Formats: sequence, structure tokens, C-alpha cells
Amino acid sequence: MPNSSPIPLDVVALLEVFRMGLVTGLWDQQAVMAWADARVLAEQEPPEFVLDLALSGHRTRNDVVAALEGYIRSPRPAESGRVVLGLLHQQYTAGHLPLQRVVRTMDWLQWHGTFTEPERSFLAGVDDEYELAMAGVRGPTAAAVEALDQYVRWLLSFYEPLGLDNPAAWAQLVPEIASQVQAARPAHSSRNPQNGS
Repeated sequence: MPNSSPIPLDVVALLEVFRMGLVTGLWDQQAVMAWADARVLAEQEPPEFVLDLALSGHRTRNDVVAALEGYIRSPRPAESGRVVLGLLHQQYTAGHLPLQRVVRTMDWLQWHGTFTEPERSFLAGVDDEYELAMAGVRGPTAAAVEALDQYVRWLLSFYEPLGLDNPAAWAQLVPEIASQVQAARPAHSSRNPQNGS
């Protein structure tokens, strides 16, 4: 018999990470189903939402996003956008994602995630910087792209501790990371390619 108890907050945050990843195209619904399948196999009485997600093979990406939205409480979990940045860090530094995909996702997160003002300011315009670099507006394309690449790696490195393997730690890590980003803010002008350096 399925369990219909309230969804724990750390699981709600994980569901929001899955939703954000689906919306931005970082993964497809198979990733969500694989997570749900693992929970079904591991639990005596899996929650109803887990069974629902495990059986969503016939659904489109948009249908799975809508199902996830139904399980996510308002306001949206603050840590989820930061976790997606942590996953971007993992995928980008491993060479699995191109810079263009990373900056597009960072831009989307800036508008749709929950971040502090310093975090949002670091994310702001990074996709525009990519376009300017590719157009040669920032000087030789290779040098401008390299500068942006270094900036993106630097920024994403703050979120490296956040991954799918440690959702119970997210609530504790997020304030620490936000504090580190706040402390890094004065250095922003020397690192951000938007400032012409």
C-alpha cells in the first residue's frame, strides 16, 4: 500500500531540482524515473508521488514537469537553483556540457531560481557575455571565450559541494555558500568579463 504522508522538505527540494533540470534540458524524464524506480525498489511502502513518477514513462517532458510542480510546495525551495549550479559545475568541469548550454542555464536560473542579490548579480548577463564574446565584441573571440570560461568555472566552483548525492546537507550548505559568494563580491569587478577586464 502506498504511503501518502507529506513530502519531506529535502525531497521537495530534490523534486524542484529535477523540475529545473527538465525545464532547462539538462536531463530528460528518464532521470526522474530512474530516481523514482530506485526509491520503489528500496522502500517497503513508497510514497504515492514516487510511484506516480516511476510510472511516468508514457508522459512527455512537460507532463512530468507539471506532475513535479504538483508535488512542490510554494514558495519554491531556495536551495534547488543552487544545486542545479552545483550539477552544472560537475557536468561542465567534466567536459559533458558546452559553455553555451551552461551560460543559457545560468541565465534561466537567474530569473527562475531563488538567490541572494549578490548571487543574482554574478549570474546576470553571463549569457549576453557569451554572445558578445562569440561576436568578437570583447576582442579576439578565443581570448574572450577563455575569459568567460574562467569566470563561469570560478562562479560555479562555489556550488561544487551541492549534488544529488547529498540532499540532506543542502539546507546547511546553502547559507555557507551564499556567505562565500557575498564575501567574494568585491572581487567581482576583477573577474567578471562584463567589466571589460
